Amino acid sequence: MPQRRLADFDYSDPDVAFFVTIRAHPGKAPFTDARLAGQVVSSLEWLRANRGVKIYAYCLMPDHLHLLIRLGDTGHELGQIIGSLKSFTTKQCWKLGFRGILWQDHFHDHVLRCNEDASSIATYILENPVRKGLVESAELYEWSGTPDPM
Repeated sequence: MPQRRLADFDYSDPDVAFFVTIRAHPGKAPFTDARLAGQVVSSLEWLRANRGVKIYAYCLMPDHLHLLIRLGDTGHELGQIIGSLKSFTTKQCWKLGFRGILWQDHFHDHVLRCNEDASSIATYILENPVRKGLVESAELYEWSGTPDPM
């Protein structure tokens, strides 16, 4: 399997922002169910409270989740944080009666470089439902937000 992460990079660095995409299990679009989508969005608050993560922007689409995040100073690596989120949301969704695998095993991350504009990435995330034709304006999409200021 090819290397998916940057060699010798500290994925627990609290001074780095990450653009993360987590996909639902292949062939599924589970987040069209409002109860399930609501549970995933509520779980982001759990992530903020229990893992010290700053969430600058998020958007839960029918089959994936986009996040613009910065880790807390807990020493947890990005993979551990995303693993916690996936595990917690899966368990919460099982409580709603859903069964099976919710998320793909892997996730995609992009480390923001100094010259990258985080606000442009946040806008890209928030405009995703508009580009996909789900809403006419990003403000109308129920499953997105900017919980923490940049």
